[in-house]
Amino acid sequence: MKGKVKLTIRIPLPKNAQFFGRIGDITKNYTIYELEEAEVLEDIEIDKSRKLRFHVVNGQYVNRGDIVFTEGLLGQKMMIADFAGIVDITDNHCRILGHKRVVRRKININGRVVQYIPKESIFIRTYATSLIPAVYFSRRNVLSTNVYLKDKEEIKQEKFTFPALDNTYFVDDNVYVDDLAKMVAFGARRIIVNGIFINDFNAFIAELNKLDGFAVLSGFGEILAKKIVFLSENYYDVFWGKKRLYFSDNIKRLSGCVFEHPFWGLNGELDEKDHVRMLFRKNGEEMNVYKKNVELD
Repeated sequence: MKGKVKLTIRIPLPKNAQFFGRIGDITKNYTIYELEEAEVLEDIEIDKSRKLRFHVVNGQYVNRGDIVFTEGLLGQKMMIADFAGIVDITDNHCRILGHKRVVRRKININGRVVQYIPKESIFIRTYATSLIPAVYFSRRNVLSTNVYLKDKEEIKQEKFTFPALDNTYFVDDNVYVDDLAKMVAFGARRIIVNGIFINDFNAFIAELNKLDGFAVLSGFGEILAKKIVFLSENYYDVFWGKKRLYFSDNIKRLSGCVFEHPFWGLNGELDEKDHVRMLFRKNGEEMNVYKKNVELD
């Protein structure tokens, strides 16, 4: 983990989005833009290179049960509207749209607006703590709402919103693959955990393939110490970069970890004793450990 670094985050603006802020705005609980869009009631992926016969025209209102298009020589395949709404046909999608609604994109990060390019992007600058997890991948750079769960006992349906594409679920605990699968089933697409115990590697890979981002901060196993603690409960958004995570929260790095039987993965106070040993203090007890088995950074 490194100290605070200056980070500039680009947030692209969707078409027709309106930005009402200005340069210099503080971005804590900040509405970055709003736009009016129609609710997508049904979305079917299509291939116009195939022979599709549309029974409606783009922009037409359909009722539930109406045939939208048929496919095949005898029309044996078809799309039947499950909802009443407006038909929207593009090159690769056929959608049924409902009423228009105002969508607001909010962010919560300890930073400021530093640049605005009309109809293109907004740039946010923050000072953030950079973390290089033991395991990390992210399909794209994104600023994501941090939903903090203090332990795996909080992995419950009511903690998750579905779909949760814009959220990061941070479980500050060591979890099993079954816990990971449960979060995916609840709609999570970005997950951070302190550690993970893998008892079925194929099942683990299967769940990873369903995610847009995943990070393991400490490593693998049932007993792993935490590397960081948040100093307040106002959890800011987390930024997923190419190779690391960034937090604008105030974070404290915990003491070094010991990887020596029987203290594997525990953290506590460490003092140098001699050129090969250190004194490890935990819960009022003192133990000698070898330096080669201590992780200080």
